[in-house]
Amino acid sequence: MTNNEIAKIIENFLSEQYKRIRELDSIPGTGGKIRDISGKITETLVEMIWNFLAENHPEVNAEIFVGSEKPYKVINPNGHFIEESVDRHCYINGKLVLAIECKTYLDKCYMQRADSDFDLMKSYDNNFKGIIVSIENSIADNSYNFFMDRGKIDNVYYLATGKRNSSKLKKICYHEERIQHELILTLINDIEKFFN
Repeated sequence: MTNNEIAKIIENFLSEQYKRIRELDSIPGTGGKIRDISGKITETLVEMIWNFLAENHPEVNAEIFVGSEKPYKVINPNGHFIEESVDRHCYINGKLVLAIECKTYLDKCYMQRADSDFDLMKSYDNNFKGIIVSIENSIADNSYNFFMDRGKIDNVYYLATGKRNSSKLKKICYHEERIQHELILTLINDIEKFFN
């Protein structure tokens, strides 16, 4: 399967999820269900991308785990350790190569938390990449640049165009026209580099 075909599958998945959310939005008392669905969208699509790429690269042992189910052990020079995790941990041939924080939207507090998690995870081992995948951008440019300048987050991928506006959520969120094929394809192409 080509990366372009994978991107189309991801677009269709997002479109289906957005349709479900819009349908639920018209029913009173479904806010919790909507939050649950929207919260799982990015995690699911990251797993889909990783698994499709793994099928395309049978020469490597590619695995993806929920971070809390396989936390990364950070060991200091004194032998003391903590276990740290983000949403998804991706392994190639038994080695962590990519840690992914998944967000429906990325704002300052979410980016700050990811920055802190990646900082801890990379404090004694910087041989993997830490990225954020978010459907929407909701962070001020200055805050975004501050965290990127720290160098703990290797990249951020947004799958929808424009900025999230919480005062106009019903008008701009969960509409397929904001999902961009090229943004999804860039994410897929960049993740595939870990398989080579």
